[in-house]
Amino acid sequence: MSIFRKMSIFRKMQLLCVVIFLFVNFQLKAEKTFPITNQIQIKDFSSKNTVWEVFANRARDVVLGIALSKNKEILWIGTWGGLEKRRASTGELKKLYTTTDGLPSNNISTIISDDQEGVWLGTKEHGLVHLKTDGSLSIFNINNSKLPDNFILSLYLDQGSLWIGTNSGLALLKKNGKWKVFDKNNSGMPGYIAYPHYYNSSKDKFDSEREVSEEERLEALRKKNLVHALHSDNQGGMWIGTEHAGLIHFKKDGSWQTFNRENSSLTFNKISSILPDNQGGIWVGGTYGGSELAHLKADGTWQIFNTQNSKLPDDSVWGIQSDNQGGIWLGTYNGGLARLKADGSWLVFSRNRSKLPKYIESLHSDGEGGVWIGTRGSGFIHFTKDQSWEYFSTKFGMPAFYVIKITKLLLLDTAVF
Repeated sequence: MSIFRKMSIFRKMQLLCVVIFLFVNFQLKAEKTFPITNQIQIKDFSSKNTVWEVFANRARDVVLGIALSKNKEILWIGTWGGLEKRRASTGELKKLYTTTDGLPSNNISTIISDDQEGVWLGTKEHGLVHLKTDGSLSIFNINNSKLPDNFILSLYLDQGSLWIGTNSGLALLKKNGKWKVFDKNNSGMPGYIAYPHYYNSSKDKFDSEREVSEEERLEALRKKNLVHALHSDNQGGMWIGTEHAGLIHFKKDGSWQTFNRENSSLTFNKISSILPDNQGGIWVGGTYGGSELAHLKADGTWQIFNTQNSKLPDDSVWGIQSDNQGGIWLGTYNGGLARLKADGSWLVFSRNRSKLPKYIESLHSDGEGGVWIGTRGSGFIHFTKDQSWEYFSTKFGMPAFYVIKITKLLLLDTAVF
């Protein structure tokens, strides 16, 4: 009879624990890159990260916001499982911030750099957070500030003042700490108005006590005034993308102009993403049914792109980012990643053979000719200036601080039109 079989159950368990400990310790202390094949590498950055994985699971594979510090050294990743602070040059995870560090919620809906190596965070239903350079936190909500809603959808920092798009309208936190909320009485915004009696705002749906017409439904939703996208017009004004009221332009002279499918050639009112074209116009992405990609040019004319008249892979465009070459990157809800070049040609990254996910939530330039890509359920991806892809995800059955790096485009199926 073997020695192992003669051992007591207790001794067997002790031996098993020692083996597991040695194996895990070896894994965590590995400091170098171990090549698996000549195309794929796995990196383990630090054993200190292990405690953070308790909060990760797959929630951190949903990435709704990406921000780069002003000095381009820190990459901030906003996920459903907390805020990741990473080294921008390598993707190394430096720290994961969660509710145990003072955040009011782990569900990060949007983020933006504060230009001082800190970051502003918007959360789902738990307000606004400022994580400062020294690690301290300032939290704003409807109880301690003039924030109109605790559900933050979009942020934009303009000359030290923070524009805030919420589930109930637009607010501005000025550099001097004062607040301004925009509504129908003081601006061109639709404003937040009390819901009609047939709309249950706490459940965000209509009560079933009486039948509601489509006209009444749309009117109630317009009054809710969700602000999904914000961007400076680079001329002292602000572009505002709403879910039901269309595209709104707050100009430098204080005037307001609204573009929607009722008064313009814009074919949709649900705005999910916007980006000025640096020529006086703006790119507009829509979301869900009936949406497309629109380009409002400086001369006031519109150009509409959809899956029928172009190579746009999906009509729901959740992210738009400049490629720094006169073109744009497009992240779509169900069609993955696309690039519309300055010459009008398309580069589409097919889901079928490229292994790129089809649900793209956010995009951010890496400042060096590449782009960071946040996905829904597949972590985030870095397309570098040398055209290699880096995947940061728990989807590969490994902890989230591992990286799979594809150094060749062998898995990439592109279509150029």
